[in-house]
Amino acid sequence: MKRFLYVPVLRWKLGERGALAALAISDKAKVIPIIEPTSAAFPDEGKHSAGSVITSMITFASQVGDAWQDNPAFVDFHLIPPHIEGVSGPHSLETFFIHSVKKGLRITPVIGLDHRSRLQSAAIRVARSAKSGLAIRLRPCHTARPSWFGQILEILEAANVPVEKAHLIIDRTVVVDGAMSVDAILPRIPNLGSWRSVTVIGGSFPKDLSELKGTGQFLLPRTEWRSWLRFLNGASCDFKPAFGDYTTQHALFGEPPKPSNFSASIRYTTADSWLVMKGESVFKPGAAGYDQWPANAMLLCEREEFSGASFSEGDAFISAKANDGSRPGTASLWLEATVNHHMTFVIRQLEAIAA
Repeated sequence: MKRFLYVPVLRWKLGERGALAALAISDKAKVIPIIEPTSAAFPDEGKHSAGSVITSMITFASQVGDAWQDNPAFVDFHLIPPHIEGVSGPHSLETFFIHSVKKGLRITPVIGLDHRSRLQSAAIRVARSAKSGLAIRLRPCHTARPSWFGQILEILEAANVPVEKAHLIIDRTVVVDGAMSVDAILPRIPNLGSWRSVTVIGGSFPKDLSELKGTGQFLLPRTEWRSWLRFLNGASCDFKPAFGDYTTQHALFGEPPKPSNFSASIRYTTADSWLVMKGESVFKPGAAGYDQWPANAMLLCEREEFSGASFSEGDAFISAKANDGSRPGTASLWLEATVNHHMTFVIRQLEAIAA
């Protein structure tokens, strides 16, 4: 079997953390996640201080260690709120790396060409001092800029990281039918085979389920996966980058409103689609509330798309709730189950391609 890597993007919230931690040990060796802490990991503006930011970074490093041990991971701080960068002392990214090194974690910082200058500078300092390597996150639109590759080379030179030790992450973000294909993107990259690794990521899950009218069972296309298969089947060059996605989440992140009015829905990954078991709002008067989740799990387990309770920890959870819904679970637990199933499913798909 050819070696392959799967690179999922995970916003570092309770459900995603649990999904990553619950991967089978053998599967963890095939995954390098891109971990993105969100504003929820930081004190609110006006309530923060240098001490509270340090505490948040120590907690973050501990969470990564608990979930991922010393397996390699990318960390991208682009979702952190700007006010955290304004706290006196080291940048929060540097504080995180100090404590991740103490815990023996193998973390590579990520720089995007559109990242804020303070974040870019902090990632460069980390790469230079910790010798952690560096990952460049590139969007296809960046390649239309006249000096985009020169900007990358300047970043790598400042970090004292040669191209051969740097990772390139090509982020297609939201992938729709008709978007620039992988085959069209790769020829724009100079020295494509010189990078330590090259990964193409993208996502197509919608921002929310509001376009799905009413309740019921719906199929949504995994457009980024279908596009990837077209690339593999028609690639004009021998170079094959790694594949990554945004799991069952939208590629463009936004913190949910508070209070959040969410539905009791299950997002279940299948061969080239997501099977969405959509329920009503858990807070709707007269509705079944959280009990909709076990009910939807029962319907899911009866469908041919269900992978079986032994397929993943997530599938075991779904099966258990279908059999006993007395404790229906929380939104975070259902997110954990479905993201865990998704990552396991994609790993099996990539294994089959590499065989």
